[in-house]
Amino acid sequence: MEVTKSNFSELLPKIKQSIDESDFIGVDTELTGLYSSRSEEHAFDTMEDRYMKIREQCSKFLIIQFGLSTFKYHPEEKKYTHVDFNFYVFPRPHSRQAPDPRFICQTSSVHFLASHGFDFNKVIYEGIPYLTFAQESKIRDHVTRRYKTERSSIKQTPKANGQKTVEIPAEHKNFIADINKRVDAFIADESQTVMQLEPCSAFLRKLIYETVQQKHKTGLEMSSKVTENTNQRYITILKCSDQDKLNKIDEQEINDLPFLESTGLSEIFRLVKGKSFELPAIEIEEGFKGYNLNSEKYHEAGYDAFLAGLCYIAMTQKLGTLLTPKVEHLETSSKALSRYVNRFFIRQHFDIVCLNLNGPDPEPDRSNVFYVSFPEDWKTVDLVELFLPYGNIYVHWLDDVSALVALKSPGNALAVRTSLLNKSNRIYRVKLYSEYQKWTMQQLQSNKKEENKKSYPSDSKPSVSKRKNSGSGEGSSVCNMDLIPEDDENEAETVDCSELHPTKKRKAVEEENETGEVSSTARVFEEENTW
Repeated sequence: MEVTKSNFSELLPKIKQSIDESDFIGVDTELTGLYSSRSEEHAFDTMEDRYMKIREQCSKFLIIQFGLSTFKYHPEEKKYTHVDFNFYVFPRPHSRQAPDPRFICQTSSVHFLASHGFDFNKVIYEGIPYLTFAQESKIRDHVTRRYKTERSSIKQTPKANGQKTVEIPAEHKNFIADINKRVDAFIADESQTVMQLEPCSAFLRKLIYETVQQKHKTGLEMSSKVTENTNQRYITILKCSDQDKLNKIDEQEINDLPFLESTGLSEIFRLVKGKSFELPAIEIEEGFKGYNLNSEKYHEAGYDAFLAGLCYIAMTQKLGTLLTPKVEHLETSSKALSRYVNRFFIRQHFDIVCLNLNGPDPEPDRSNVFYVSFPEDWKTVDLVELFLPYGNIYVHWLDDVSALVALKSPGNALAVRTSLLNKSNRIYRVKLYSEYQKWTMQQLQSNKKEENKKSYPSDSKPSVSKRKNSGSGEGSSVCNMDLIPEDDENEAETVDCSELHPTKKRKAVEEENETGEVSSTARVFEEENTW
């Protein structure tokens, strides 16, 4: 069901009802881009660093479509029903106090959406305006201060004349009495959550605010809005309580972390439709419009939210068959699912699988990880030769002259410390990961004070082309960051040393560096012995 600013108020009660009655929901977003610059994420980020890097990247883009799909299980019929909503959103300022956001677009993302029939005109003209929590708080403070000032001035004038605080002129008493009756009926009707009054003058709106708030001090939220065509102001009244804040969705986390990295949703869906998984009966809720298994409206947020829900159903069904005894239907509160609750999958990471949104993150042992600095003409094969006696390795390039190397066999870490660590060598230098981490923290603090006068290794763009031309051919991709519409190049390699001959050397002819400059990172690590 398509939701725009034209029908949002009308559909809001149904949307809230669908959420309240659901067993779980699926969500998806479409954005104006994914990466504002080449990603600085690397395979040995702490979870705090990774979270902040993702948040900083995505906060520069705009969510222009939000998909919501609610699912409800019917145990008697052993089926699910669903309701799907596709929201067009656009933060159009509605007053001088409202923010006028700036955002950026990524050409590949915009082109990708356009190639899938995305309606950008509808976003701009019909997108639902919205505020972040911080923006809402700021405007509320402004409105509250202004309201208190006006209230104070209203109260002071009648006192001088010996009159009551609120005096309703005779010609408006019937009008206000009728409004109060309608509000009372609105409150008594549990099926209604939003009430819209007819447009009226500023003076009548003031009287409505005064009399309604005097009679109903809590439980109602009143706001003034403007009609699209006639530009007339009217009042809407919304029932509000703590229970109406959509307990099933932590909106603060959604705003703080606006989007997830690409999940390959269509591929997962094709997999769960196969023989290895069994999907129960899934139908559209009666009285609603929605998607089905044959809709194939990929990259429409509402449809992708629907697919996310289907994948969840299929995977929980599969998990139920693996339990002893087998469980036909897993409730969302099942203990079997507790280990997956509020876990955010982390891609392109060496030893951490997920981020815990409401608990401590794992702290892996990095004693088998080493920082290595070396000449600019080194390739992956040179690192393989250096660590050949210690087994297979995982290489993450920081820049052209440094990399993080992890031993696949942690038991060999002591041998590396004895043989390579802090040895005097003009060609390369090997340091502990803990020393590298300490140095990067010092550099980060220095950057904040000196506005990036000195860069640290992970700031540099990794030399992907150099690794591909190294001639080794044995490195295999561990993981990659999916871009839209194409995949990004890898920033990490796993190398099986057993397949390399010890005497294998790099090519005699070396490629020229694209910039012609030598990174200063190696010199920094050579000269700064105090870190």
